Amino acid sequence: MVHVEDAARAHLYALEHPSLSGRYLCTLGSKHWNEFVTEARPYYANIAKKAPTEDAVPYSYDCSRLAATGFSFKHDFESLVRDTVDSLAKHLALG
Repeated sequence: MVHVEDAARAHLYALEHPSLSGRYLCTLGSKHWNEFVTEARPYYANIAKKAPTEDAVPYSYDCSRLAATGFSFKHDFESLVRDTVDSLAKHLALG
């Protein structure tokens, strides 16, 4: 997961640093959907009712290559969740 602003910033960062080459994974790390729901629940009580109930195996990603270049994320997991659910609530009436 990555905040859309951080994804855009990472693209600009890569353009501004021509020495970078290859592929870079731009994500805050590996999160299970349960962590997303748990983080969102205090802000949106109804999300638990609409969240999927099946278990899924979380993926594991190594995100250290981008960080090693000096790029830093502006948004943490909490703000990513809040902004995502705000947008979903606005456009899909999650409330």
